[in-house]
Amino acid sequence: MLYQIIFKSSNLLFAAAYAYTIYFDYYTEVFYNLCPVPGFYLSKFVWLTFINLNLHLIYNALAAIIALFGLSNSIILNVLHFIATSLVFPVGLTVTVLFWALVYLDPQFLLDKEAEILMSSPWFNHCLHTLPLLTMTIDFLLWRHSRPTWKSAFIVIYIFMIAYLIDIHYFYYFYNFWAYPILGILSLPRRIFFIILCIFVLFASFLVTDAYNRIIHFILPKQRGTVKKLKKK
Repeated sequence: MLYQIIFKSSNLLFAAAYAYTIYFDYYTEVFYNLCPVPGFYLSKFVWLTFINLNLHLIYNALAAIIALFGLSNSIILNVLHFIATSLVFPVGLTVTVLFWALVYLDPQFLLDKEAEILMSSPWFNHCLHTLPLLTMTIDFLLWRHSRPTWKSAFIVIYIFMIAYLIDIHYFYYFYNFWAYPILGILSLPRRIFFIILCIFVLFASFLVTDAYNRIIHFILPKQRGTVKKLKKK
């Protein structure tokens, strides 16, 4: 009974947290004014953090609907499992690792003076850069997601990676704005190396999250996080 309550409410609570974070970001002037293109809120999609925030909102909203309404369509569940394991968790882990690693090295690598504004609200900063790791860690325990093949996951990650590289270079060439100041500081060879390093972190994040998922299946082999089994109880 307790498990069912936790299972059916967790993603809804997570989605609400992400929705409020976006709401707060949009309606708080000091954060809204951080838009790369002044007055154009959607320009924040140049930042992986903002993409990740919206990705987690969409995923958790979908998972909440499936859990609350008992949707048992195999196609829907397979899509949920696949996007969770191949994209949502790896991207979330990547954002957490890269952000806190760069902050540890030098906050100026990220947002210059704007970093101070971001750090001025610890809870908001953690919602952006820590919460995704926490919520997906819990989500995997509850859902026991089926593992994707590495080939299919790598294809999705590759497509996502190419799309994001196009995104950040589009903003640079048309608005003379680098998503992260470190990209403008580095020489071209070092910039390429840095981008390759970030790509490596993304693929490594998938391997880490997949290993975590494998451990979950080994320790807790029964798929309790399925709608059909919950409905039978």
